[in-house]
Amino acid sequence: MEIKISAQSLAVALFATTALPSAALATTIGFDALGSSGTGFNMTGPTFSESGYTLTGYDAGSNLSTDPGFFYTPQNDNIYRPYGQATLGVNYSGTTVVLTNDASSLFSISSIDVGENTSFSGSLTATFIGVFADTSTISQSIDLDGVFGLETLSFAGFDDLTGFGWTMASPYFMVDNLEVSTGSIPAVPLPAGLPLLAGALCLLGLRARRKA
Repeated sequence: MEIKISAQSLAVALFATTALPSAALATTIGFDALGSSGTGFNMTGPTFSESGYTLTGYDAGSNLSTDPGFFYTPQNDNIYRPYGQATLGVNYSGTTVVLTNDASSLFSISSIDVGENTSFSGSLTATFIGVFADTSTISQSIDLDGVFGLETLSFAGFDDLTGFGWTMASPYFMVDNLEVSTGSIPAVPLPAGLPLLAGALCLLGLRARRKA
């Protein structure tokens, strides 16, 4: 029996095969490696890496921070550890945190847990910003009530990002459980370099706070 396959049929078959996306590689950045015994704080410096992603800290001038105490996690018996788990804080107001994929791949953020780090009076708004490959941005905020406890912010449209981050301001907040994923999207160069990305996030974060 002779089997005939037309060029058009072959092209359709090849397109269908190559167009099938691979399963998304999802992971949770939970900072569990920072958990330790004691009543003080675990200082981690201006960078923290987990599961193929890196958080980088920038000072108020959008320069890479050199402070060994930029990120911190309350130790297990610290009074500022009300959640019973490791959470990440940023030590300085006006500083910016940028999350990137270590392979420079585009990634998506589905949710993040956010909570107060002190029993201050009043509420706060935490704003998070995603940066796309064309340098356009998307932002979303969560209003915390000033009572200890992690709240989950679920993101909409934070897909195919080159960067994600936030600018810290007083009153401070803690983060945990960043749900991130990558798929079959090819690696891309980061737009204009990390320092400029940090500067853009800082500016957008400040604007968002003024509007709030």
